[in-house]
Order: sequence, then structure tokens, then C-alpha cells
Amino acid sequence: METAKVLLDREMDSPVVARVRTVLAQEADTELADLHLWRVGRAQFACIISVVTHGEASADRYKARLKEIAELVHVTVEVNRCADQHRTEQP
Repeated sequence: METAKVLLDREMDSPVVARVRTVLAQEADTELADLHLWRVGRAQFACIISVVTHGEASADRYKARLKEIAELVHVTVEVNRCADQHRTEQP
């Protein structure tokens, strides 16, 4: 039965999800594209996030921001960079 909870992302109702979203919303020019959270212990969670940015922030920067959430014991971050919208290509 525990496996079904994991497969259904049951932990997405956890208050930790809202805290992750709040922390990432404070990062300039960052959009949260995807977030998955799993319980890996009594009060411990692992998460995988995917963000989109025009900026130069690294995955390590986002991980550092999320360190304030003590319940997160394993974090994986995927950073997707957007091309500069104002840049024009020369033929």
C-alpha cells in the first residue's frame, strides 16, 4: 500500500510543498516548472524540481535556497535556461 502512495504523489498535499514554492518564488526570474515530493522518513522528504530561468543561477544555488527547509534531506534540481528574448539573430 505504501508503494501506491508514492506512485500517486500523495505527499504533494504536504505543507512542505507550499514552502518549496514560496522559497523558489523569491528567486528572481525563476519559474517552477515541475515539483515532486516524496516522504523518505518520518519527517524527511526528497524532492525533484525543474525550474525555468533566463538567469545564470545554478542548480547548486537553488539547492542552497532550499536548505532552509530542514525536512528536505535530498534535493535534485534541473535548470532549464530560456534564450534571451531580446537577442536578435543575424542572418
